[in-house]
Amino acid sequence: LAWSLLLLLVLQIIAAVLLAQTLQSVIKDETYDIQLREKVWNSFGTMLRAWLTTFEMTMAPGAFLQHSYLFNEVSPVYTFLILAYVCLVTFATIRVITALFLRTTLSAAERDAELGEEYVKMQRLAYSKLLCTRLEEAEGAVPGQGRIDKKGLGFLMTHKQMNEWLDDAGLDAGDVDRLFNALDLGNGTAFLSQFLTALSQISDRKKDGDTILHYESAKVMHVLSKVHEQVQQIRKDGVSSMYNPVVSVSMTDEGKRMR
Repeated sequence: LAWSLLLLLVLQIIAAVLLAQTLQSVIKDETYDIQLREKVWNSFGTMLRAWLTTFEMTMAPGAFLQHSYLFNEVSPVYTFLILAYVCLVTFATIRVITALFLRTTLSAAERDAELGEEYVKMQRLAYSKLLCTRLEEAEGAVPGQGRIDKKGLGFLMTHKQMNEWLDDAGLDAGDVDRLFNALDLGNGTAFLSQFLTALSQISDRKKDGDTILHYESAKVMHVLSKVHEQVQQIRKDGVSSMYNPVVSVSMTDEGKRMR
């Protein structure tokens, strides 16, 4: 604010000095009409009057039009000087200052929003730690291993703070079920810490539902990996069962020969 006011003041003073000095000859020239000289004196007769006139032209749109008499009664040069001042200062400089003010205001608003998000994130982190700690103490589990079932999840969703968190993440009841099923350990339970971590990731990514898809894909890959291991084990056991009878028959034949 200070630098913009100082810049405008300097530009106004420069224009005021230029107009006041160049129009002194008109004010003192008795060949001009007395009413014209008085009009010029009232607007540009002294440094202070000239500065007030330039200030008016800077702040009041269209104020320069009241000095259009200079074009016909004095000289077109003065009108072009005033028009140049209006274009460079009243229009261009004011617009640049306004744009800078707007950018500063928006930046401040963004910083405030980021600080607000960080504050909410810290509150939710503390809330998550509190929930996990209480669940682990109730179950006697090690940190990070507290489990929750769908009944417990339904009770958890009745909390106001949890509902606000889900709303911020853009998740409905169906999305919550999908997330829980993706984190299901196979016995109808899931680690509460993993569930809250996934919820925090979705909130941080601005309602990114692909996070749920990521966990679902990871679970599918885990199931497929187990199926593949079981198939390999079945194949290995099948080969062993086919090989053992052959060995047994061979050993029996060998024994008969020795007898």
